[in-house]
Amino acid sequence: MPRRCILARRRAAALNRAERGAGRVGAPGDASGVRAMRGTVRYGVIGGGDMGREHVRNLALLDGAAVAAVADPFEPSRSAAHRLAGPGAAAFPDYRDLLADPSI
Repeated sequence: MPRRCILARRRAAALNRAERGAGRVGAPGDASGVRAMRGTVRYGVIGGGDMGREHVRNLALLDGAAVAAVADPFEPSRSAAHRLAGPGAAAFPDYRDLLADPSI
């Protein structure tokens, strides 16, 4: 392993130990030191096929998450994902338009 990688790993380990000692980070799997986010995270889902619709359904189950837009060039997939995302979501035929939207 290159020396640079070894030093970076050592620094990261030392920082992790320091944060754990300061009470900012819990042990692996412990969420006690994690701060909750405020507000809603707005997601854009690219692809409205089976997996895209599954992502939309899963995001709907999360507190603090909202699907703001879906993008798919194939209209039937786009409209199916858009129906799942809800009336407040935008639908784009081109993913680049979704990425260019500053509200997402």
